[in-house]
Amino acid sequence: MHFSVLTAVTLPEELAVSPREVKKAKTALMMIRALLKLSPNNVDLQLAKETCERRLSPLERTVHDLTAETLEPYGMFSEEPADTSFYWDYFKVGGSWSRCFLVKEDCRSAVLGIQNSPDICTKPAPEGYLWVAGARKCDIAWDKMKEIFLDSFPQSFEQLQAWFRAGKAPEDKYPFVYVTGQGIIARYQTVYQKDETLEQHRCRMDCFRNSRYFLNPFAFAGSSGGESCDDLTEEDPDGVLGLRWHQMVHEFIAGLPEEAMLVSVDCHR
Repeated sequence: MHFSVLTAVTLPEELAVSPREVKKAKTALMMIRALLKLSPNNVDLQLAKETCERRLSPLERTVHDLTAETLEPYGMFSEEPADTSFYWDYFKVGGSWSRCFLVKEDCRSAVLGIQNSPDICTKPAPEGYLWVAGARKCDIAWDKMKEIFLDSFPQSFEQLQAWFRAGKAPEDKYPFVYVTGQGIIARYQTVYQKDETLEQHRCRMDCFRNSRYFLNPFAFAGSSGGESCDDLTEEDPDGVLGLRWHQMVHEFIAGLPEEAMLVSVDCHR
């Protein structure tokens, strides 16, 4: 199963990739491009090409390595889980959550990561902006993100309501959206509850409206520690959309320095 994890890393002043790694990545890229000429529609080869191109970028490579270091204390790459509520066997920077942060098009700290299917609730970026998997906290357009979220709220609710009444989501949303008898689950998060009105839905999501940082990852991790919403099941039955969990995520982001690099990670376990 895949989960959204928010990580915070500190970038070095200078970013560099060793000549050896550059040579390996270039060789692999040449081979992949040759194979793509024979099979241009091969999705796996296209993804491998994007990955190799990212590895030639000092910023992308450094963020990937720092993210691995940040997740390692939580059992990353271990043969046996250190903590069953917070354990990942592999990860991707971006992945299914590659459109997490909105930044200006000329943002120098922007990290694209590996881009899988776009997030189901992500709206098109306004002119002059783009959605990315990571960026410095000070470079993220938090106010613009909030504006887009609030403007699209009624329309998003009507869409979810229509899917629930139909008993299924559009085929292009599968396998990320499931309609159940009690509501709609999107990427393991309950985004719509049966019979709720727009106002009830708005109240349930009010914590997002009234704060600057309204991300809702499954877990977060940084040098100061990490938390998973799995640990809140008893005190906060709403889990990843619960008020207590949102407050913890908000406090985590608010406590970071403005130069901290926030990275959206797709973790598997």
